[in-house]
Amino acid sequence: MRRDIAITEGLFSSLDPQQAHLIGSRCKDCGAYAFPSQTGCARCCGTAVEPAELSRNGTLWTWTMQSFRPPSPPYRGPDQKPEDFQPFLLGMIELPGECRVLGRILADSPDDIEIGMPMELTLFPYNVVVGGQTIFSYAFKPVST
Repeated sequence: MRRDIAITEGLFSSLDPQQAHLIGSRCKDCGAYAFPSQTGCARCCGTAVEPAELSRNGTLWTWTMQSFRPPSPPYRGPDQKPEDFQPFLLGMIELPGECRVLGRILADSPDDIEIGMPMELTLFPYNVVVGGQTIFSYAFKPVST
């Protein structure tokens, strides 16, 4: 039986793009959030951290175009041949009162995004492996107005 999976277990809460939340961590001592989830706090060096479901909505803080194929390994995208690589948008999304998260931006063109615009979490099929299993990853997309 084929079972779709997340690119990394525990990275987000659901494979439903409308319900998914990123899973980060929150320090019980100072309240700092982190993503991905950490076992210690970068702000206060405390170890009293707990899993935290992060907000689905944020603001585009900055972005760039990923114009070259990341090194493999560790990259294991669908474009294993360098000639199959397609550039993609990569952005830092500020989640209000939590942290900044780095992730792909699903937009057709850099002309479709601008710093400060509202963004929302979504999921996308990152890769399909032998047997047809789909591996999902997270991304952000501009909020529809």
